[in-house]
Amino acid sequence: MFYLVPFILAILIGTIRSRQPKVLMLWELRAVFLLPLGFFLGLMPFWLATYWPDLIWTDDRYLLMTLQATSRGLFVLFSLINLVFALKQVDWAGIRKTLQQLSPQEILRNWAKSITRVMRARYLKAKFKRIGDELWHDLKHFDIKLAQLLSIHPRRILAPELQPAPHPKANRLRLWGLILAIIALIAQIMVLLGNQGYWPLSEHYLNWINDPLYVQGIRNGALRMQQLINEATSWPWLGQILPWPNLGSGSPVRVRYLSPTEPVLAVSLFLLTFSLFPARKKKPKRGKRS
Repeated sequence: MFYLVPFILAILIGTIRSRQPKVLMLWELRAVFLLPLGFFLGLMPFWLATYWPDLIWTDDRYLLMTLQATSRGLFVLFSLINLVFALKQVDWAGIRKTLQQLSPQEILRNWAKSITRVMRARYLKAKFKRIGDELWHDLKHFDIKLAQLLSIHPRRILAPELQPAPHPKANRLRLWGLILAIIALIAQIMVLLGNQGYWPLSEHYLNWINDPLYVQGIRNGALRMQQLINEATSWPWLGQILPWPNLGSGSPVRVRYLSPTEPVLAVSLFLLTFSLFPARKKKPKRGKRS
């Protein structure tokens, strides 16, 4: 339920932005088949705990940890594959060129070149000024426009077949979404493997329960996939310590606790889903009629 909020919100905003509700560019993602496998393995512990509890509630919790780590590992693999393809679209040469242009030496060099072009343009203007008025009328703006063209867009004078092909633009939202997802998933794997497949749960969770018998049951390990944080808990600051309304659940407790990794995953899901919607095409401006 928690992850449905960013997913639906990204679909709504993406639809409004692109105005194409039927277009979701799923073909831009690679290894999509890993997603259903990850979801299936992520739900397996709950099914086994309901129908075959003897398989999962063993002393070493090996099967529980394997299923949870494998499901998140598949999501990490999916994110890594798509991150590699997204990084291929980054114009690293353009980034290096931009960083070089920010250096003082390059700024002084470009400034000297600009002064040289301006002086050359003035020389050409003085030379052509001695030509007849009719010829000067055709050429008086040619030298200045040529100097501006060379200083601002030096590649425009090349023939079309000699110009370099435009580099595809990388989707920054998708890059950040994939990076955040990888970080959050790896953190979840660390927490679950360090605590025998259990989520560490904040003890403040008990303050929302009015039934003392229920509280005592939780202290004795009544929760199937969670355990209260204690001195032996690994990575307690990555456990479920953030309160969140527990809406649409049959639990008597109306507040659930989230791990800090879960909001990060929600943000990454929003960015990844939103990046799959195409941007609205800009209509070409029509020239004013004279």
